[in-house]
Amino acid sequence: MLDPADETSGVSAEPEEEAEELEEEEPEEEPEEEEAKAEEPEPKVEKAPPRVRRLNVRDDNTLLTIDLTNPDTYFENRLALPKDTVHVVRTVFLLRAAAYQRFAIRNYGDAPVDLRLTFLFDSDFADLFEVRGLRRERRGKLSKEVANPAAVRLKYEGLDQKQRQTSVSFDPAPAELTESTAGYRLRLAAKQATAISLAIGCGIPEPPQPVAPQRGLR
Repeated sequence: MLDPADETSGVSAEPEEEAEELEEEEPEEEPEEEEAKAEEPEPKVEKAPPRVRRLNVRDDNTLLTIDLTNPDTYFENRLALPKDTVHVVRTVFLLRAAAYQRFAIRNYGDAPVDLRLTFLFDSDFADLFEVRGLRRERRGKLSKEVANPAAVRLKYEGLDQKQRQTSVSFDPAPAELTESTAGYRLRLAAKQATAISLAIGCGIPEPPQPVAPQRGLR
């Protein structure tokens, strides 16, 4: 079982005189570097992120494969899902101006399991200079919309009056879809497997149409 991260930290008290000296010599603070929010959806199984077992990049750099598994999951103080019961193979690749991810999910247990799989996603449309720490006085307008039962549009109207869009689409359609989450309810029999695919496309004004992700898995 993974122990929760310890968020406490000890702070030792220093003499007042030394604190004043340090305060006088303290240089001016530089702007903190900002990181853009990842557009890639982050999966969570039963409210906990899966554990990474290993990752591998293909020799020609065209495919990234990440092996994931569940941690010990408790419900009402009892072990509901032992660790390593559910195995997820996450495959990431680019194809025709879009980013694709495929999640192959298998139950290696001897009994059926009911799972809630949730993807979290967002985009701040920060440019390269903002990511490096530059603070802009003005920014454009952000908006989001559920385009259909299987896709969400993240939009940004820049100061140049141009509209940029990021489309996040899922296959099959999730049971629950909001402007920043996609939720699945899965029931897997013993040794059963299933797959979920998603595509991320960016465009001005329209993102490219996604294709079947199996075409990139060669």
